[in-house]
Amino acid sequence: AGLSLNDEAEVRVAGYANDPLKGKISFVNPQLVAESKITLVRIEIPNRSSLYRPGMQAYVVLKQNPHKALV
Repeated sequence: AGLSLNDEAEVRVAGYANDPLKGKISFVNPQLVAESKITLVRIEIPNRSSLYRPGMQAYVVLKQNPHKALV
């Protein structure tokens, strides 16, 4: 089960942690760093008031869509 475009994410930006944002995955890098199992993911969040800037730290919880499967 991998990450997919438009999967939901909850984002809490440092300094604004009491104001969680709902975002969606807009990009998943197809290359995986094998040693660390890390890949780059872009999540788009609303930023109408321009509070959030590139490079700000955030905590993210990814919410993958459940899939039905035969077991």
